Amino acid sequence: SNTKYQNRYEPEIPMTKEQEAEWRKEARKQRNRDSAAASRNRVRNRIIELESEVEGWKTKYTVLLQRINILEKATPSPSTTRAPSDPGHS
Repeated sequence: SNTKYQNRYEPEIPMTKEQEAEWRKEARKQRNRDSAAASRNRVRNRIIELESEVEGWKTKYTVLLQRINILEKATPSPSTTRAPSDPGHS
């Protein structure tokens, strides 16, 4: 079943069964360390990516708030544009 990975898990020098078991254990530990380090790097990179995305959204939010403020100042509020006799006015 694992024939294509066979060579990777075989020591290059002859060993006793006990030495081979220890060698495999150490090799597995090292692969696990490497895998864990790669996983941490992926997480770090994703955090950096998301932080950058958050900064982009904050900037867009600020720009849109400024536009709203400008538009609100430029446009008279509806209560000042309606005449008192307007049926929609309370």
